[in-house]
Amino acid sequence: MIGPTIYKIREWRKAKGLTQAELAKRAGKYQPDISDYEQGAKEPTGETAEQLAEALGITIFDLRQYPRQAA
Repeated sequence: MIGPTIYKIREWRKAKGLTQAELAKRAGKYQPDISDYEQGAKEPTGETAEQLAEALGITIFDLRQYPRQAA
């Protein structure tokens, strides 16, 4: 395991109500890769992180932050 990812992919995916498979399809990736990114087993490249952010409807900067909880 490489270590914890700097990206909050799992948190954003759940906040958007998506499954790993749905996010993978939107981003043009494979579901096992999404799982690896979320678990920190693999680190997404800058290009992949941009694709994930776009698929989530957020910026790359947002992807590094935790989603804000609705009050």
